[in-house]
Amino acid sequence: MIGSLRGTVLDRAIGGEVLLEVGGVGYRVWVPSGAVPALEPGGPAFLFTYLVVRDDALTLYGFPDRDQRDTFEALCHNLGQTSLQGNFQWDPLEAIVFGIQQLDPVIGAGFCVVEGPAFARALHGLRC
Repeated sequence: MIGSLRGTVLDRAIGGEVLLEVGGVGYRVWVPSGAVPALEPGGPAFLFTYLVVRDDALTLYGFPDRDQRDTFEALCHNLGQTSLQGNFQWDPLEAIVFGIQQLDPVIGAGFCVVEGPAFARALHGLRC
């Protein structure tokens, strides 16, 4: 398991992929779209990581803080990495809303009652 990486950003793509060199090895890491602008080529970077192991691929995801990584990891266990990748651009709030809606619409409705409809709508799409 790779828990974190510290190194130099060699390249970045708008789609969320960053090439991070650590000790002479370049790691391709998928990061939240909101984190890409802060990862300047040639600059230092530190990312908390989560490695998804499948029969046909090893995919490394990086996050600027531990909370985002832990949220992504929890949703991966419940929804699957492929489902997550196809439904949002790694925005943590959208991930939480998507996870609530996919796991249990009743919990989503309860969230609306506890937090209020305006707050739920502000989180990109919970309908009360």
